[in-house]
Amino acid sequence: MKEKVEAALSKIKPMLAGVDVVVREINDGVLKVQLFTPSCGVGLSKEMVIEMLEEHFEKELPEIKEIVVV
Repeated sequence: MKEKVEAALSKIKPMLAGVDVVVREINDGVLKVQLFTPSCGVGLSKEMVIEMLEEHFEKELPEIKEIVVV
């Protein structure tokens, strides 16, 4: 499952304006991630990144039911 999640993340990464998403845990359809934002410049809000990830995973990997930032 982790390989599928990483492959899905690689597809959306260019749209995240430099925000790095690190997978911390995958369990029972819940994907726990840590977000790292660029240290300078205007980036996306945490809420916007989560929304983008949820929409992306709904299409790419529907077995992921929830995304939690840890």
